[in-house]
Amino acid sequence: MVHLSPKQQQIVNTIAALAEDGKSACRNRVMLACGYTNKKSAGFVVALSNLKKKFNCLVFDANSITLTELGQAVAQPIDGITMPTNEDHMTKIRDTLRGNKVKMIFDVLSNGKIHTRDSVAMAVGYPNAKCGGFAVAMSQLVSDGFMGYCKNDEGIPSIMLTDAVFPFGRP
Repeated sequence: MVHLSPKQQQIVNTIAALAEDGKSACRNRVMLACGYTNKKSAGFVVALSNLKKKFNCLVFDANSITLTELGQAVAQPIDGITMPTNEDHMTKIRDTLRGNKVKMIFDVLSNGKIHTRDSVAMAVGYPNAKCGGFAVAMSQLVSDGFMGYCKNDEGIPSIMLTDAVFPFGRP
């Protein structure tokens, strides 16, 4: 008999509930439905590894998770799994951000569009994008993988939130 932790059981149950064929589910959807915001989150990765190596309940790759026969046997039905939305995901991300200015930049960019650096800097209280405080605030979003640099249609240096912030598609 397999004795899974509550989190491991939740993951197995979620895979079974989300699997269209009863066995395989999208890794990102499982992650989000189980309350994680990042598929590289240690808790999620460790739980998957243990379910694979210690319990032989599943196999996985970068995009999908498949239950083994044992995994299917230990999965328990879930009544009406509720999938989070982009807004739910963004709220969790925002809660992890450090500093009011970082959160303000995140909020300005939350519409998913490209914004010039100067327009964002001014929107959050800096006179322009060359201010050191603005660069420091942006660097947290970049290093966490939530923001990227780009150029707008006129070729002006700009910024936008990455696709990782919008797992269910850009608004």
